[in-house]
Formats: sequence, C-alpha cells, structure tokens
Amino acid sequence: IVSPFVEFGNNLSRHILDAQDKVGKLTILVSRGRGMDKKSIKELQKLKDSGCDVQTHPDLHSKIYLNEDVGLITSMNLYQPSVNKSLEVGVRITNSGELKKIEELIDKYLLDKETKPFQAGFCIKTKEMIDYNVLKPIDKSVYVYNDKNRTMQYCHKCGKESEVTVSNPLCDEHKSEA
Repeated sequence: IVSPFVEFGNNLSRHILDAQDKVGKLTILVSRGRGMDKKSIKELQKLKDSGCDVQTHPDLHSKIYLNEDVGLITSMNLYQPSVNKSLEVGVRITNSGELKKIEELIDKYLLDKETKPFQAGFCIKTKEMIDYNVLKPIDKSVYVYNDKNRTMQYCHKCGKESEVTVSNPLCDEHKSEA
C-alpha cells in the first residue's frame, strides 16, 4: 500500500490484517507529517504493532496498491475525502511484467534515504499520540505561544513522565537519539 494520506478505520484495518496473515508481509508507505492526523497515527501504530511494515517518506505523492495479482495506480488516497469529495482516476494492471516493474518502483521508494520507519510520538503536554517529530512535539490543537519555554511533563518518544521542553522534548533515556 503506497498512499501519502491514509484513514483506514476498523473495517479496512481488519482487511489489511487479514491480508497480512495470508501473505506474511505487508508494507505500507505513507507521507511523513503532512495530513497525518491523530486517528491515522493510531491506526498506523496498530497496524505496525500487528506486524505490518509501516514506512514513511516526506515527499511521497504516489498512490499505488499492489498485490501478487493486481496493481492499481491511481490518484486516490486511502482517505475518506478522496472517496467522498474528489474526482479520482486509476489504472488497473494485471500483466505480470508490468506488476514486476511497479514492485521494483516501490522497492526504490523503500530504499530511498529519506524513507524511515513509521514512529508515533507523544504530545509533551497531554501525552496524546501524535506524529513523532522532535521539532513539533506538542499537538497543535493544545499549543499556545508561551508553551515554547514552559516545562512539560511527557517524553515525546516514549510518553514517560519527564521534565521536557519544546526545544528538548526527550527524556534522559532518549536524549542521545535527537
């Protein structure tokens, strides 16, 4: 699954996990940061915890859905607004040679130096699960201007209680990873 923006929900997540059980390896590549809301982060973390290989790339714009028999290259994200509000188009591919080329393209994406494993983080103010980004460790919905210099209470990486700040959002255990 290659889609910059995702919103799986319980039904699609269940189908993805069923596919994971059948094929043994399922890779999901999503965009990093942009369009990554709390619900998507929780869904991706659940899929990762269930054994899916979840990767991110900051510049991803491709939408490719591929299994061993069928490929779909499309303009549609796996995201509700794409389904409900957008005019979308796609091309279904079943030719084994073409499927191999698409798989090779996806492999290039996964090997790109900017591709990183997905990691959820924690808001240093609320401990709510958010995108892991040490430059933006507070959920934007609760951030206020004077938070920049205030001491907060949760490590951005692990969520453990710790005295942290926006500029130093990691506990002592994870500071060397910043």
